[in-house]
Amino acid sequence: MSIVVPCYKTDRVYLRELLDSVLAQSYDNWELLLMERLARNGTRWPTLRWTPNDERVCRNWAARQRRQSWSNTNAGIEQATGDYIAFLDHDDILEPDALFQ
Repeated sequence: MSIVVPCYKTDRVYLRELLDSVLAQSYDNWELLLMERLARNGTRWPTLRWTPNDERVCRNWAARQRRQSWSNTNAGIEQATGDYIAFLDHDDILEPDALFQ
């Protein structure tokens, strides 16, 4: 299961809650693709620098500036390796058995 999440200047509180809910899943065969877009000047936002050191959590920055969240989502789809793809917003929370169900 690949979970694609477009991010842009995401509040750490919301992202932490999202990460905690994914890490707490009873089903553990997943990858989380956090798709951060670059700032207008080409620099990276610091949002994803502090995410957990878990090989299932992939922190990705768009190769080029992408202004719409759908383009970051498409980039995440291209990088996904799971048989199924789920989509979350950066402030969503999953119930503990969501992926298992």
